[in-house]
Amino acid sequence: MLSHPAQVHETNTTLTTIERAIVKLICEGYNSSEIARQLYKSTRTIEGYRRSILEKTGTRNVAGIVIYAIENGLISIKKH
Repeated sequence: MLSHPAQVHETNTTLTTIERAIVKLICEGYNSSEIARQLYKSTRTIEGYRRSILEKTGTRNVAGIVIYAIENGLISIKKH
């Protein structure tokens, strides 16, 4: 049986204000073009921010961003 060591992503870099806003919108289910319209930016600019967010958080996809946001208090889960 193969064993893989857990990957630990440590970063001293914090997310900027706009990156945190984008994370929140991603968690609400918005795609890059929708985020761009809301923030009055180009889709290409938002894609650049998304790449930066992935790198800074050590995540690979939207699911990872959502988990990061929950674990770091950027969003909370509302219970009905």
